[in-house]
Amino acid sequence: MNNTNLKDHLAKVTEYFSPKIVTEVNDLYIKVAKIKGDKIPWHTHDNGDEMFYILEGELTMETKEHGKFVMTKGDIFSVPKNVEHRVYADTECHIMLIEGKETEHTGKVESDITKSIEEQKY
Repeated sequence: MNNTNLKDHLAKVTEYFSPKIVTEVNDLYIKVAKIKGDKIPWHTHDNGDEMFYILEGELTMETKEHGKFVMTKGDIFSVPKNVEHRVYADTECHIMLIEGKETEHTGKVESDITKSIEEQKY
């Protein structure tokens, strides 16, 4: 059995918008990321839902279905597949993501922050 600490993993994250895979459960990756700014483009995921859990700070979530709202420490929100969304944070925010192993970082939208699965591994 492997024990892991999310704060220890977040301490290793050196770039904003660059999720890192912590572990996996069945067909899902558990990831951590630091967000600051608004570089994440509007995008969708056509292969599954994406779950956000706020570990520290505030994250603004925007979806075409739900509009814009602010998430704070302890909040959780699942973006259903095919729902266009983006996130941003005015100050550093720490998040945990749960998403399918085949989920592309920014969907089919390529940007300067898009990371492959290989780039998301330590």
